[in-house]
Amino acid sequence: MATKMASKTATKTAAIKTTNATSQSKAKASARAASRNEGRIVETAEEARGGEPGPSMLALLTISTVAAGFVLGIIWFIFVRT
Repeated sequence: MATKMASKTATKTAAIKTTNATSQSKAKASARAASRNEGRIVETAEEARGGEPGPSMLALLTISTVAAGFVLGIIWFIFVRT
C-alpha cells in the first residue's frame, strides 16, 4: 500500500514539474516575440516553424522509411530477381 501511494505521489510530482516546465517555456517564447529590423520581421527558427518537431516526427520518418524499404524490397523480389 505504501509503495502504491509513493508511486502516485511521484507521478503527481512529475506531472507538476512537466506542467511548470511547459508554462516556463511558453513564457520564454512569448517574451521572445518577433521583432522588427529595418521594417522586416525577424524570428528565430523555432518561432518561424511554430515549435519543435519532437519525437513523433522521428517516429513518423522512421516508420515511413522502413515501409518504403519494405515495399521496394517486395517490388525487387517480384520483378527484378530472376
